[in-house]
Amino acid sequence: MIRTKGVITEFVNPKYADDTKTKFKAPTRLECMMQDYPKLLQNSDRVGFTTYETWFCFTPAKNNLNEAAACVAKGLPAYSASSAEWDFFNWNLNMLERLGNVQVERNEEKTNYGGIELSFGPFVIIHPSFALTFNELKEKI
Repeated sequence: MIRTKGVITEFVNPKYADDTKTKFKAPTRLECMMQDYPKLLQNSDRVGFTTYETWFCFTPAKNNLNEAAACVAKGLPAYSASSAEWDFFNWNLNMLERLGNVQVERNEEKTNYGGIELSFGPFVIIHPSFALTFNELKEKI
């Protein structure tokens, strides 16, 4: 990165409210693509990566209720506030189960939240002082 001084190609990706392209749907921001990063590397550069299942590390809350319901109707993730909250509680339950000797009886009854069906419960919050080590989890994830 000394060669490029950390600079990566950037672009503006506006989201318009309609086909007239006279009004923005949301504020436009400067972006860069992770796919452009390898273009900056040289053959001698050493790079690694780590992958996780989506439930473990990706849960955006970026869509309003109408957009989220439209996504769900198309078979896509909602990425709404309610689905992000569900993912948060579900992550805690998954981690407790993977720790071992913990069986969680989950609520299977779904409730419709503006077109998004979620089955909340139980509501478990893990205190920040709780931690799992790689050795405890490596065979369980």
